[in-house]
Amino acid sequence: MTAGRPCKVCAHPNRVDIDASLIAGAALTGIAANYGMSPQSLLRHRERHIPTEAQQKAAQAVAAGESLHGAGLMLKAAALLQTAETILEDAMTSGQPETALRAIREAGRMVELCAKLTGDLDASTTINLTLAPQWVTLQTTILQALAPHPEARSAVVAALERVQ
Repeated sequence: MTAGRPCKVCAHPNRVDIDASLIAGAALTGIAANYGMSPQSLLRHRERHIPTEAQQKAAQAVAAGESLHGAGLMLKAAALLQTAETILEDAMTSGQPETALRAIREAGRMVELCAKLTGDLDASTTINLTLAPQWVTLQTTILQALAPHPEARSAVVAALERVQ
């Protein structure tokens, strides 16, 4: 994404299919022709929005002659994570602490799902996100962003205390 302009691929209704084609190594010109966009948009999207892990896993799967099904699931989870992060950003900007908290919760679930899909987290493992360093960093970042909005900040702090 460039300053203020949304990614054309992320907004495309066939994003998951486009992402699957990109990580499968299909030619940019062919994908561009199929979905009515420029190869440059596809290249920028691949570089900025497709998780490197998903690209690596897909390349390994293709090399081993395996299905890209797992990579497709990873892309869907990554797309949902990006959506949750966008909602979180919008909610924080517009002073909607309850919406921000729901977006944080969903983003956490997508991070957990991505970790399970990549094998970084055993599916039988239970995690407590409130103890994770990433959660502490995220919580600090949110509270700092809300500093200019004392009422919203107080509401978020109160809601976080109820959750913890």
